[in-house]
Amino acid sequence: MGRKPSYRDKARFYREFASLYDSGMPVQDILPLVKVPRLRRPLADLRIRLSKGEGLGSALSAHKSAFSEIERGILAMGEESGRLVSCAENLADWFEMRHRVRSEIISGLYYPGFIIHVAPIVGVLPSLILDMCFTCMFRGYLMALAPLYIAIVIFFVLVPFLKSLIKPLGFLLDGILLWIPIFGKTVRKLNLARFSLALSYSLDAGVDTFRSLQFAQNTVTNRAIRKNLTRIAPAIREGASFTQALRGTVLMDPVAEGLINAGEVSGNQVAMLKKLHEYFLGDFQTTIARIMKVLPLLSLLLVAVLIGFQMVEFYSALFTRYEEVIKVP
Repeated sequence: MGRKPSYRDKARFYREFASLYDSGMPVQDILPLVKVPRLRRPLADLRIRLSKGEGLGSALSAHKSAFSEIERGILAMGEESGRLVSCAENLADWFEMRHRVRSEIISGLYYPGFIIHVAPIVGVLPSLILDMCFTCMFRGYLMALAPLYIAIVIFFVLVPFLKSLIKPLGFLLDGILLWIPIFGKTVRKLNLARFSLALSYSLDAGVDTFRSLQFAQNTVTNRAIRKNLTRIAPAIREGASFTQALRGTVLMDPVAEGLINAGEVSGNQVAMLKKLHEYFLGDFQTTIARIMKVLPLLSLLLVAVLIGFQMVEFYSALFTRYEEVIKVP
């Protein structure tokens, strides 16, 4: 099984797909022309399925590992409404945005990551200088980094596995996550940005409000936020306006309410939801940028404290040995 396509691969695929489909080519003839190596096998199977008369939405559902829920949903809606070009362009924008955000986060982590991996060397130097023990030095270095990698495994492997295995536990952990200072805010803003953009894409494809809300809610990865957003549809069914239905949900704050109300009054909800996405995404990126500025300073502070402790330990051990040597007749 090959590697999954990157966000850049997906953006390129949908951009070329939209351009070729807009020129009048049928979907099954477009697929072989878009050269994205990591999508070669699923696209070949899609072409076979489409040539047999299967719908695009149904054909995509056979490749859930290659195409996410938001892709399958938006393309199926685009095919149903006859707005496949617009939907493909929206997906290209979606993946370009995700690639940009991911690149910014990763580039911001390079320097703190370098500091964190270099700092333990200071801690194990006494083992090398005093005992000339390379094995002790290497073992000490690994022990110093062990807590970091254990934490990574717990948060990015074990916790997601437990969340998928035990649903009540997943809901509880997602709720707790939102209360963690700074980190909870970034999770909330990113999920609300996804919800706003997915809802705008669905409405732009001509899908009714209730189906669009259900689809947009399914793109939210935090279960506590998703449950909170399920209040919207029942409120609208009871006669509330879109703005009124959103009050009391995590989606609303003064800026969000103003944007949504303006879109409802003007009849241009899609444009306002996209602006709402930009607002939440901008807030998320601002928070991430602040974290990235603080992380190097924290890393350097950690190194300074570690050096201080190791200098004390080193000279204490050195003076102890010196005293032992002096005492020897």
